[in-house]
Amino acid sequence: MLHSRIATGTSVGGTSETFNRIATLNDPQVLNDGCNRYYGFEFVGSPVAITTNEAQSGRVRLTSTTLNIVGEVWTYGAAIGAQIATNDQGTYFPVGLIILDIRPEMVNVQSLGGARINSDFTTFNPTHTDAWSVVIGQLHSVGEQPPEQYWDWWSSGLPPPHQGGLAAGTTVSATTRTTLGAVTLAAKFKAMVGLELGAVKDAVGTAGEEAVGWVEVTSGIGAIDPQQFPMPALGPTLGTPVGAPITHVASKYGPMYVTRKESNDRAVEPFLNLSVATTAADAYHYSIAARY
Repeated sequence: MLHSRIATGTSVGGTSETFNRIATLNDPQVLNDGCNRYYGFEFVGSPVAITTNEAQSGRVRLTSTTLNIVGEVWTYGAAIGAQIATNDQGTYFPVGLIILDIRPEMVNVQSLGGARINSDFTTFNPTHTDAWSVVIGQLHSVGEQPPEQYWDWWSSGLPPPHQGGLAAGTTVSATTRTTLGAVTLAAKFKAMVGLELGAVKDAVGTAGEEAVGWVEVTSGIGAIDPQQFPMPALGPTLGTPVGAPITHVASKYGPMYVTRKESNDRAVEPFLNLSVATTAADAYHYSIAARY
C-alpha cells in the first residue's frame, strides 16, 4: 500500500537562498513502520502576499540520514511572474511530483520504517519580499507496492487503467478540518489507484490571502493511514482584483494505491485542511480512480 505523510510551513522562504524548515506541522516526516520503498514527494506552495514587479518560485531541500539523502535540492516547477499593476488576480499553483526510488538494500538497512525526513524551502528571486506557505507529502509503501508502470501514468497526470470512479466536492474557507463529501467504494472494487484534487476560485479574492492546504483521505478499509496529499493552491490577490479571472491549470491525477482483499462496500471520505482561513470560501473537489 502507498502512503503519504505531509508537512506544512506557513511562512518559509522569506529570504532568498536561505532554506527554512517546513515545520508548522509534522517535522520531521516519519515513514511508516515496515516501509519497504521511498518513492519521493509531492509539493505545493504559494506566496503569502504579492508585491508589484516581483517574480517568485522556489526550491525544496530534503535531508534524511537513513535514506542517504544529504541536502538534495529540487526546483518547484510552478512560479508567479512579476505583477504589473496594483490590482491583480491571484495565481493557481499546481501540485508538483518528484519521483525517487530508494529501497532498503540501497542504504544497507532491513527496513525504511521510522526513517525521518527533514524538508526545507527557499525562494530564488534575489530581491523578493514575500514568504511562502507550503505543503509537502512524502510517498512511501508498506507491503504491496504499486505496479512499476503506474508511475508512468501518475507522472503524466493520468490515472492508470481502471473500471470506476468516485468524486465529490464543496466550498471551504475555514482552517477547521472539513469534509469534501463522503462516497462509497463498492464491494466490486479492490483498489483505489489514482487521486485527483482541484481548487477553484469561487469568490472575489481578498488582498494578501492565499489558500494552501492538504487533504486527508479516510476509509473503513483499515490500515491505510496516512493518506495525506497536497491540494493545489490559490495565490493571494494584489489590491482589489480587476480584469480576467484566475487561469486554472487542468487538475491532474497523482499517486494513490490502496488495496484490499475484502468484498464489502466501504465509505471513503476526504477532509480538507487549510493552513490559513480565507474571507470567502473557494471550491474544492476530488476524484478517485477505482479498479477491480
